Amino acid sequence: MTQVVRTGAAGFLFHATVLLCFSAASPKPFTAKDVQTLVANVPDALLVKRRGGCLATDYSDIGGNLALVQLRNLCPKGGSGLIGNYVVDLRSGRIWEDVDQKKEIDSRLLRKLRNQLRAEAGRSRTVK
Repeated sequence: MTQVVRTGAAGFLFHATVLLCFSAASPKPFTAKDVQTLVANVPDALLVKRRGGCLATDYSDIGGNLALVQLRNLCPKGGSGLIGNYVVDLRSGRIWEDVDQKKEIDSRLLRKLRNQLRAEAGRSRTVK
């Protein structure tokens, strides 16, 4: 036997309020610019910068709150200049070195930068 529950306007307002609270509490996704800034500060990118490299990023939204960023050195002393391909979670700002999300890249600088980017955009959640 199926039971039908009629909630009326009060029930609808309650459910709408709960949804608004949860959506307001969850952090807003990082922007493409934020993601490119994060990837430009992974350890390999910082090493290339210290050696006089010229960094460039190519951003692609791959769905599912993920982005793919290709990082290149535009003035390499040899080779193709490809530094790496990185997958970034648009909600948390977490970065992986591979599409399989097995090798996460993290550092104190990246955690600090994520928190700064959230603060600048009015995002509330911080990562320690």
